[in-house]
Amino acid sequence: MSYKVIIPDSLDQSELQSTFKNFDFTYTWDNDAHCVIYADTIEKAIIKWSEGDELKHFVPLKNKISKDQLEFHEIANAQEIFKVMFKDETVSEVINLIDQKIKKISLVNQFNELSRYLQTIAVELVQNALIEQRKGVKDNFVELIFKSNDKYFEIEVKDRIGSLTSSSVLSSLKRAFVEKTYEEKNEGAGLGLFMILGASDKLIFEIDSGKGTKVKSIINKYKRLKEYKRKQSSLHIYEEL
Repeated sequence: MSYKVIIPDSLDQSELQSTFKNFDFTYTWDNDAHCVIYADTIEKAIIKWSEGDELKHFVPLKNKISKDQLEFHEIANAQEIFKVMFKDETVSEVINLIDQKIKKISLVNQFNELSRYLQTIAVELVQNALIEQRKGVKDNFVELIFKSNDKYFEIEVKDRIGSLTSSSVLSSLKRAFVEKTYEEKNEGAGLGLFMILGASDKLIFEIDSGKGTKVKSIINKYKRLKEYKRKQSSLHIYEEL
């Protein structure tokens, strides 16, 4: 079966078809499509998503091609900077521990506020995972792994619950974009997945249903804040049922 991709009208379909033989491109919204390449904002693409759609990948037009493939890939040659295990820490304990670790990372060539964005993403991902963990086996741990290479930072959080689904992720994002509000929560920071998506260059979910979830936020090592603010995010969901 070919991989079906929705592309914007502004893109030359024939050019892509001549390059990628295994992809089926369409200009119209298709419930059976696996990927959408968006030209404007990811918000407009996610709002079009409906329950039952096959879409798992949302890729900005500027990133549509990477080494003769659609831009689904993770960063290469990443080195681990630190790893932290969490179990039953409070929100303030999570914030303080992550803050201590990130303050030790050298950001000499990046804009000053980048450390704040890295901390916010890490804290929210860990808190979301801890909330899910508390609904399951209490002896489970949440693992935070911080990596980098020459061009990117990667924040990876793993749980052993696997309670997320592609539908729950996309439903949460769509609700946030439609209602323009944060999700009300009794636990955690309540900032929502859409804040993490907006703060990331690439957000990747690897879901093994009932067994575990791995979420990766990848951020370019921007030198200037205005470059960071102009980025377009991509979203990728891999799900084992």
